[in-house]
Amino acid sequence: MISAEILPMRDNVIVITIDKLPNKQDTLVNVFRVLAEEKVNVDMISSVAECSHDMGVSFSAVHADMQRLLEALKKVRMIYPCVVTNMCCGNTKIVLCGDMKNEAGVAARVFSCLAENEIEIRLLTTSENEISLAVSEGSADAAHEVLEKEFKIKTV
Repeated sequence: MISAEILPMRDNVIVITIDKLPNKQDTLVNVFRVLAEEKVNVDMISSVAECSHDMGVSFSAVHADMQRLLEALKKVRMIYPCVVTNMCCGNTKIVLCGDMKNEAGVAARVFSCLAENEIEIRLLTTSENEISLAVSEGSADAAHEVLEKEFKIKTV
């Protein structure tokens, strides 16, 4: 049984997706260099490189970086004119922590309890010891509660 905890939630998170990027070695370097130059603090990053010429990347940033983010996306479009961008505001980041590397099925349990409660996952990243999720701010408390219940986390 996994021993888990949920870190304090972070509100005002924006989820950004950039699709139709060229699937080349320097693409992510170029995109994240522009974001760094504009001083956008990027948090969660998830990328899909299809078996084609295109790739997509999603990441999160805080709403306070919105103006810098818009400027950065404008510069990315100048480098890659065919990209399609999407921004989803009003999210909360929830992080479930624990030693998960030797525990099969943790992600399935997370997805299952959220789906059963009709809580949409807007962005997801994982590591050996955490699952980070962005959910709508309106669903954040419910997501927190169902994860506490599923993993028998006691709130202090």
